[in-house]
Amino acid sequence: MSQSNPTPTPTPAPQKRGLFNAKQLAELDESDAVILAARKAEYAPILLLREITPALVEQLATKTQQCRDLLTASKSQHGGSKSQTQLAREARDEVIGLLQEIQSAARQKLGADSPQINSTYYGSTNLRESRSKLTQAYDGIQKTLETVPLPGITPAFIADLTAEFAAYENALDGKTTGAGGGSTDYQQALDLLAEVTKERQTIQFAANGAFPVRDKSKREDRKAFQIPPDQNFVG
Repeated sequence: MSQSNPTPTPTPAPQKRGLFNAKQLAELDESDAVILAARKAEYAPILLLREITPALVEQLATKTQQCRDLLTASKSQHGGSKSQTQLAREARDEVIGLLQEIQSAARQKLGADSPQINSTYYGSTNLRESRSKLTQAYDGIQKTLETVPLPGITPAFIADLTAEFAAYENALDGKTTGAGGGSTDYQQALDLLAEVTKERQTIQFAANGAFPVRDKSKREDRKAFQIPPDQNFVG
């Protein structure tokens, strides 16, 4: 009885390098949260005792924003390889994510049960329902931010939101164009992300020592720096 030859294992198709994935974006979001905590008056002196200076914190803030800017540039330059629908969906998700951060900051400032969360910050609005709903929420929140500051919502954050919303509208209107150089921006963003992660963890290691896990009263402080409340932080 003849034996059939085994079916050869197919060679996997090479994976195209995508733009930042959810994990990488989460790294930047975590950096923003750590920066917000490190800037607070009650934490800054404690961190300074562990050689975390305000200058180091602001350096991390600058690099985090630069990384986001490079990502935005990389996304627009990759436009030729994606459909307008895909680009619009990605930009929409970015806009919604940023608006949700603003809503979270409003809840922090006003309280989760404040009527303003829904009336002013569109907390109960389904932002994915339609372009008009998202535009209405974006316009309303942007106008509110002109006169009402929120914790952690910096001018750089608002500029990022503005750029993402413009990318969203351009994609919907068919105005997005592809260009060369996107891979360069993407690689620069990856390199900068590595620096951001290292510097963020330096602050987190300092917080891990300043608010030891053995002291249960420090759990909320540990949460503020995005480190486990009941486990030693190891990076």
